[in-house]
Amino acid sequence: MSYHSSFRLAWPLRFAVLALIGALVSGCVAIPKNPLTAEQIKSLSIEEVTVITTPETVIWWGEADREFAASKGCEKATTEPQNDELGPAANPGNGCDYAALIESAEAKGFIAARAVNGLQQSLDQIVKPQFKGSDPVRLQVSLDRVTIVSAGQSLLVGGSHILMADFEIVDLASNQPRARYDDMFVTSGHAGGGLIAVIVEASTSTPPFNRLTTAYANRLASWLRAELN
Repeated sequence: MSYHSSFRLAWPLRFAVLALIGALVSGCVAIPKNPLTAEQIKSLSIEEVTVITTPETVIWWGEADREFAASKGCEKATTEPQNDELGPAANPGNGCDYAALIESAEAKGFIAARAVNGLQQSLDQIVKPQFKGSDPVRLQVSLDRVTIVSAGQSLLVGGSHILMADFEIVDLASNQPRARYDDMFVTSGHAGGGLIAVIVEASTSTPPFNRLTTAYANRLASWLRAELN
C-alpha cells in the first residue's frame, strides 16, 4: 500500500490551506455523467471493494497523529486546543520528539491504514449491498485527500472537514473500467469558523472522519444509481 504523510503546518500556512479547501468546496465542479444505462446499473453486482492511497495522497488528521503518538508513549507539547476541546489548554508534553515521531514511516503507515480501513468499511456497509445483480464488478477507490480540522482551527480560522477520492467500476471478467468519477468529495462541519463551528461539531458524537466516509459512500451510491432514481 502506498501512502503520503499527514502533514503539519505553521499557522500562517494553515490559513492558505483552509482557503484552498474553501475555494474547492465553493467553486464550480463538473460532475461527470454516469455512462451506465438503467439496465446496466440494475445488473451490477459489486463483488469486491478496494481502497488504496498513492504517493500523492495527502492526509491531515491531527487526532490520528496523536493516537499513534500515544501508542508510543509520546505526548505533544502544545497550547493549541485539541479536536475535543473548546478552548486552549497548556500541555507541556513529556519530552519526546513528537514531530519526528509522527513523520516516521511507521506513523505514516498507521494513519494511511486508518483512513483506508475506515473508508472501505463504509463502502462495504453502504454501497456493496445496493448492487446485487448478475454482472460481477469491482469498486476501486483511490484516496486523494483527508483533512480533519481541529476544534481550535474551526474556532479561529474556520474550515470544513473534507474527504476526496477517485473511484471506478471495473468489470471482473475483463478488468475493463465501466464507469469512473475523479475527485468526488464530501465535506462536514461549518466552514465559517467561530462559535457556530464549535457548536456544529459538538452537536454530534460521530467522529468527523466517520461522518465523511458515510457521506462519501452515500454520494457514490447515489451517483452510481442515478438512472434508477
